[in-house]
Amino acid sequence: AFCICSPNILASIPLELTVKHSFNLHNNEIWNTHFQNYHSRLLFLDQHPQALELFVQQLKSTRLGLRFEMLLWFWLLDRDYHHYELIGHSIQKIDGPKTLGELDFVLRNLETQEIEHWEIALKYYLAEGDCSLPSCYGLNRSDTLSRKLHHFTQKQFQFNDALEHRIQRKYCMLKGQLYLPVDKSHELPDWVNPARRIGQIGRAHV
Repeated sequence: AFCICSPNILASIPLELTVKHSFNLHNNEIWNTHFQNYHSRLLFLDQHPQALELFVQQLKSTRLGLRFEMLLWFWLLDRDYHHYELIGHSIQKIDGPKTLGELDFVLRNLETQEIEHWEIALKYYLAEGDCSLPSCYGLNRSDTLSRKLHHFTQKQFQFNDALEHRIQRKYCMLKGQLYLPVDKSHELPDWVNPARRIGQIGRAHV
């Protein structure tokens, strides 16, 4: 339920990001609609989780981001509950001995008949200072929101075709949570999605 219905943490592409290969963001209404369409199936899986458990057991890693990807993969394979046809998952692009990159999901939107490329990530960032992209840190100081978004636009969305299909739409699905300092929690940067719960951080005085 969280993987599907939670909004992106970005409301828009930050102006401070230099875009090399452009991409889009799904709006909040799309994810809410997907959740409503899948709600009955989620209730069934609560009572009969065997199919989902067997699917997730294919993943040996305990990394949260990979489990997030597996759950979305399971949903995309449930063709009766959305308007997508999954064409491929984890598609490697190889040039001779060199791996150029990998595409998370390539699918056909059955409403528009367009081929879409989705890159997904589950991230939790703690903002410091001016709350700029380089000041939003992940689990370590080298894992910043700036670095992730640059990787999206410079590397992950560089491809215009996959599995003999021309890609017509590119989407970044960046979910998770952003934590802002308590004294700045009312000063959301323009690119922060206010529909996603905003965490707060502060310093304890002892």
